[in-house]
Amino acid sequence: MILELKARIGEDGKIELETPSDLPPGEVEIVITYLTKEEKADEAQWDEQFNATPTATFDRLIQQGLDEYHSGQTDAFDPTQEDD
Repeated sequence: MILELKARIGEDGKIELETPSDLPPGEVEIVITYLTKEEKADEAQWDEQFNATPTATFDRLIQQGLDEYHSGQTDAFDPTQEDD
């Protein structure tokens, strides 16, 4: 199961974690990721471009994928196989 927790790093460098109160007992694996200023700027640019894309563009891509699927031009997804 994947459970995403939100947190921030305070001015003192300590992690301030928002935790739900209904978590089940047991072991967890914690991975911390953060964005650099450059990554934040890149993400903001991506969001801006994505939001500016007309819905019709996504509709065409969806239709193209469905057409390829229905005509047998796609392969079954196998998570153990690397893409060609």
